[in-house]
Amino acid sequence: MEPSTPSCPRCRVLEVLIVDLEEKIGELAQACESQQRAIEELKARLGKSSRNSSKPPSTDLPGQKKKKKRRKRRSGRRPGGQPGHPGTNRDLIPSEQADEIVEHFPEQCEHCGGGLPETPSDDPLRKQVWEIPPITPYVTEHRLNVVTCPGCGTHNVAAFGPEVPRGSFGARAEATCAYLGAGFRLSVRERQRLFEDLFGLKMSTGTVKTIDNRVSVNVAAVYEEACTWLRQAAVAHADETSWPLGGQRGWLWVAVTEVVTVFQVDPARSAAAFRNLFGPDFPGILITDRLASYDGHPEDDRQLCWAHLERQFQGFADHSAAEVQGFGRCGLSITERLFRAWGTYRDEHHDRSRLQRDIQPLRGDLAALLITGALTGVKGIAGFSENLIQRAGGLWTFAEVNGVEPTNNNAERALRPAVLWRKGSFGSRSERGCRFVERLLTVIATLRSQGRDVLAFLAEACAAPLRGLDPPSLVPSTDS
Repeated sequence: MEPSTPSCPRCRVLEVLIVDLEEKIGELAQACESQQRAIEELKARLGKSSRNSSKPPSTDLPGQKKKKKRRKRRSGRRPGGQPGHPGTNRDLIPSEQADEIVEHFPEQCEHCGGGLPETPSDDPLRKQVWEIPPITPYVTEHRLNVVTCPGCGTHNVAAFGPEVPRGSFGARAEATCAYLGAGFRLSVRERQRLFEDLFGLKMSTGTVKTIDNRVSVNVAAVYEEACTWLRQAAVAHADETSWPLGGQRGWLWVAVTEVVTVFQVDPARSAAAFRNLFGPDFPGILITDRLASYDGHPEDDRQLCWAHLERQFQGFADHSAAEVQGFGRCGLSITERLFRAWGTYRDEHHDRSRLQRDIQPLRGDLAALLITGALTGVKGIAGFSENLIQRAGGLWTFAEVNGVEPTNNNAERALRPAVLWRKGSFGSRSERGCRFVERLLTVIATLRSQGRDVLAFLAEACAAPLRGLDPPSLVPSTDS
């Protein structure tokens, strides 16, 4: 407003007050706008869950669980297997493999009631019952005999040979103890109780820890073999999760290849930690999320996880601002079409040329969406879009290279048992504990992925140094 010539002192005072009030109103409007932005940001952060961000499911609040699916209409059928369902039965083993055979004969004729001879039939009906026999320890006593020399009278005491274990337990017992800890997440005291209750073996908590360390040392060379194989792999999935280290925050890294799965405990979540696991010159294609620690790897040899992108688009779609919602919904439409094309390729036609044709329109749609998002200037959308534009080379590798998938699900699945173990064990508190975790997790995950017997492998690895043999190999032999 243009100042007017005041007619009296009272008017001049009122005009000064009006100017002051207008300034305060402007300041309050700016403060309200700033607070509104802060509220929107806090709402967005509060609404983040594993469904619409990279947060793990374990951090979800009760109200953030996945939306319940609509209940299906009642079919009118009773619960359980329906008439005509083939069912699942345990296959019978050959009779000669059974530990005991019990013959059953009819006592009298169903027709006349007369007595019947106990004559086995050529093709009897068979039922096999599986039972666990009482487990009793197999104890071997080693005696050191003292023999007197007949010539000089010296008393000579025998020495234990290298095949005798240092402790009181054999290779299979120690392998079982370590496997129960790393493979089934049983604590030291739980294993102590289990060994006494099921196996009749008493051991102290200190003995359990000593066994863990001994098994860890026995598979050290096996772990190094897996690391060497990983650093030469053509394709690898990588991920990481927090792993407490003696009260400090640390990280458990995982790399999953077609042959081996390798874990490594590191105090950092950095590029240096990534290189510690993969080596300085990893030659293969890396499938990861957008963590900056992986950015040192060439972009053309990357595949960014589309499942992560889908969750981030879902986060935008859940935002309260209409412009952000629209951006997120467009992104979700693109990811839905992409996963549909990938599923058809993987499960049906296996034609890579067709896959490339199917996703070609999606490349243009995503590029247009990201350019629009980068130009909006809206916080969150702009940065996300610019980041993806810079990483465009790592978005479509799965369509060009065999063995590359559009998601990092393999690494995420490999970490889940470790996450459950972390919740019960609270991480590691020593260097030896870290080595036990990464070595045993590597051996167990690799053998399970190959369909091999974990306990037999660990027992062989524990027995090998006693017999003067090399440890078994995690890498399957290529010999015919």
